[in-house]
Amino acid sequence: MVGTALIRPAIVVFIVLMQLLSGCSTSQLHTFQRRADKDDYHWIAQQAITCNQTSTVCGRIHLIKGDACFNIAKAAPSSKPYNACAADELEKGLALIPVWTDYTQHRRVRENLCQSLLNLTTLQSGEPVEQTLARLFKAAKELSVLAPKSVPATYYLACVPLCRARYMLPEINPAKHIIVCNRLKRNLTQVLSMMEAAKEQPPQDWDRFASRVQKLSFDLGIAIQSARCR
Repeated sequence: MVGTALIRPAIVVFIVLMQLLSGCSTSQLHTFQRRADKDDYHWIAQQAITCNQTSTVCGRIHLIKGDACFNIAKAAPSSKPYNACAADELEKGLALIPVWTDYTQHRRVRENLCQSLLNLTTLQSGEPVEQTLARLFKAAKELSVLAPKSVPATYYLACVPLCRARYMLPEINPAKHIIVCNRLKRNLTQVLSMMEAAKEQPPQDWDRFASRVQKLSFDLGIAIQSARCR
């Protein structure tokens, strides 16, 4: 009986605490949204977020901050802190939202996450590059599940082996050489096939990605030559 009497107050305190945290989270969400509506991205990017529980409210708070950092990074693509912020916050927001009801927004967020991670690989060196590439591959695969065979998914998936080849080529050994070449050639084939199909009937998002896909095919070809693939 004594144990039960002690437990009950603890449960009440826990419930009250959760309600307070929920109220604080909702308040921060509303504040973030008002600032976002005014494009006050720098203010949002400087704010700390303490809400990390699985919920739409917490997820949206992180996504708004991720979007703010993403928009700042678009104007300053060489900014490592803002690209890292965008990648971290978008990744966290996606993980916290339990159910998505807006497919278009969900897809946009996943695309922005991929782009932030891709940008980040160009600003890093050493072990962090490999870690970011692993995150990019995971994000691109999740985008591919959401939008199978879409232009963005194909593009970001093909970027991974290209980035990895650039990272590995200076110190590549014979065993890894074959693996790298096979991945590069396979992705180049997929990209060229998509470009050929687009001549007959441009797929959705082709206009947004056409120039990037063309550059990617060129860069893949250069990487294959540089690696002396047979």
